[in-house]
Amino acid sequence: MRYTKFACILLSTASISLAGCASDHATTAASNTSVTEVSSSAISEKGSTALSKVSTSNPKKKQFDVNQIHTIRILSTAAHITVIGDHQLSQAQYELIDGTSRSMETDVSGTINDNTLTIKLHSKQKSFINTNSPPSLIVRVPVKDYDTLEINNDFGKLSLESESGLYPSHLVVNGSASDISSSNVMGMESTKLHTEFGKITFDLPEKLESLAVELSTNMGSLIMSSWTGQVHPI
Repeated sequence: MRYTKFACILLSTASISLAGCASDHATTAASNTSVTEVSSSAISEKGSTALSKVSTSNPKKKQFDVNQIHTIRILSTAAHITVIGDHQLSQAQYELIDGTSRSMETDVSGTINDNTLTIKLHSKQKSFINTNSPPSLIVRVPVKDYDTLEINNDFGKLSLESESGLYPSHLVVNGSASDISSSNVMGMESTKLHTEFGKITFDLPEKLESLAVELSTNMGSLIMSSWTGQVHPI
């Protein structure tokens, strides 16, 4: 397991709540504070071998060989997205579950190129007003040492979870109108979670010696737990 050489948590939000920390009182920081984001495109990817995807006959449920995959990128316009790290899996897989909206069309596709698995979900509104729920995209990935796990979603909840722990080198999660939750999933070198509007819930693994985490929301709250060090809002 790889560790960074320093411990740093940067928070930017209108409201911060800390659970199980050395400081048990709530800390408030100014809203709309900018946080520098790191794009995974700046991180070099290993190799350039293009792999063919392995899929089922159902276009809404597909599997992929990830033996040579170093980066997983999920791009979505509107969906509730759940990413699960599963040590029992040998292949990555996604499943699209339609929402209750009849006024929304959704297409999902997956490709592998240059050691990067890219899953794209595009939702299109048929009418101006939509009060029903968006579709759900469930992505399950084998637990391994990925370089980067990147998720971008314009609208919908984002949930990351793993019982055995999923620790890529870099974790980058961005949402526009999204609540983000992460449990036992984090970047060993950097973790950056940002939403324009919504709440971020981040559970820190208890046994990590050091880490670098940046959490930010322009309007919403941050909730952190399982941390015994110091947290410094920015």
